[in-house]
Amino acid sequence: VRAMTEEIDLDRLMQTLMTLLLERAGAQRGLLIRILDNNVLETQACAETSSDGVKVRRVKERPSATDMPLSILSAVMRTGQEIRTGKPGSFSPFSQDAYLVTSGAAVMCVPMYKQAKMVGVLYLENRVMPEIFTAEHSRIVRMLASQAAVSLETARLYAELLEENVQRRRVEKELRASQTSLMLGERISNTGTWRWDIDQDLMFVSDEYARILGLPDRQRTISMADFLMLVHPEDYQRISRLVTDSVRNGVSMRAEFRVFRPDGECRYILGVGNPVGDEPSVAEYFGVITDITARRQSEDAVRVAQADLARVARATTVGQLTASIAHEINQPLMSIVANAGASLRWLSREPAMLSHARTSLEEIISEGERAGNIIRGLQALTRNQTASRSRVNLHHLVYHIVALSRSELERQQIALQYQLKAQDAFIYGDSVQIQQVLLNLIVNAIDAMAGIHDRPLTLTVSSLNPEPGRIRLDITDTGIGLSPEVQERLFDSFYTTKEQGMGMGLSISHSIIERHAGRLQAAPGERHGSRFWFTLPVHDEQGEQGE
Repeated sequence: VRAMTEEIDLDRLMQTLMTLLLERAGAQRGLLIRILDNNVLETQACAETSSDGVKVRRVKERPSATDMPLSILSAVMRTGQEIRTGKPGSFSPFSQDAYLVTSGAAVMCVPMYKQAKMVGVLYLENRVMPEIFTAEHSRIVRMLASQAAVSLETARLYAELLEENVQRRRVEKELRASQTSLMLGERISNTGTWRWDIDQDLMFVSDEYARILGLPDRQRTISMADFLMLVHPEDYQRISRLVTDSVRNGVSMRAEFRVFRPDGECRYILGVGNPVGDEPSVAEYFGVITDITARRQSEDAVRVAQADLARVARATTVGQLTASIAHEINQPLMSIVANAGASLRWLSREPAMLSHARTSLEEIISEGERAGNIIRGLQALTRNQTASRSRVNLHHLVYHIVALSRSELERQQIALQYQLKAQDAFIYGDSVQIQQVLLNLIVNAIDAMAGIHDRPLTLTVSSLNPEPGRIRLDITDTGIGLSPEVQERLFDSFYTTKEQGMGMGLSISHSIIERHAGRLQAAPGERHGSRFWFTLPVHDEQGEQGE
């Protein structure tokens, strides 16, 4: 009994208990059966004597008819009383049990009680000595069963405690690993996490959050009011209103904004927050902030590079029309020279013919303005200047660009046809960028008709309003046309069919039209050549833009 009371390891306790039972009762075999929840029976230990002593096995199985007489087990469970049987020949209520008939064993089955509650059964048998189990054996087994019930429960609780400690240590280890991974992931992704207790106006933040905002060492809390004080003044009203409206309506919040760290450095931040719970009044928000400064700087660098590349593409396209442009500028210059000579002659007359001289001087002014407009238009196309959008007439832009290329059209004997039928021709956009698109399409059309002598060469510029609020401009030529392979890659960057081409003109033009809420497309002509067209929203006099 003392050996059992001092043992708290469940395996060793069962070893001790079953060994004592078999030795003190003179049994050959024994089973320890426990009563689990819902009165489910489970055999937890099996012991047998051998030449080497008592051998005990831990098992977890339900009692079966091949292990013991189930009629006796059922009777013990029902009555709560001990049952002993003698030699097989003697009559008893269990004489006909198949297990007893087959084995010829004498058995003893004793219930185990803990605080008047049956918690298990001890089963012993001996097949060699049928009269082995006496009243003294029964007393010893009952005493061991009583102590075993308490010791087994204590050992079970101790085993569960050990298992809980093992589980807790494993969970703590996994939690530490998870926290380490989270911190590493936050640092790699430049993302910090936060939790905002609205009632206390206190945000609990991660290490990476504190690093992104440049908070003092070990400061891991900040109020929303203090956080908003870090927001860039130009973004403050927008973010403050977003936070207020989101909390009032209990919805998620998301925004890109700038913050000034305490050291004065400006950082670009992407912030996301979600409310916690389904209550009408939200008490908490969880979220993340991501430092997107590097991404924004990269995007700015890409935009600058794209603007520079577009300027180079415009300059290259203008360079292809050098002769035509020179011709257009030469015409007003020649007119200026001629009118200046005429003015001198009218002033040299006696008497001076001032009215004629005035007319010639007015012509000089007009032609000078014309030449100046051409030069200013070319400067606008080739200079690296900030995009500026305004309400412009698309037809006027067409006339201006066609005027620049008129000499080249005449040199290649290309007939020009206008079919500008759009009633609403005003668009809202950057006139320089739209002129770049028109110039690129017209130059491409002229190049496509170079070297063709077996059919009339015609460049057609047409427009219409395919639907209210939209204008479509078509540029059609009778040149070499578009093969399916060329058409598939037509708007890809750096793809060109020209020997000296950059492969950027159509790609940039496609991007420009998209930025103006339009679409640039191309297709082979009906018989010859190709057709390029784009659609744009129109812009009425009240400043409303078509959808």
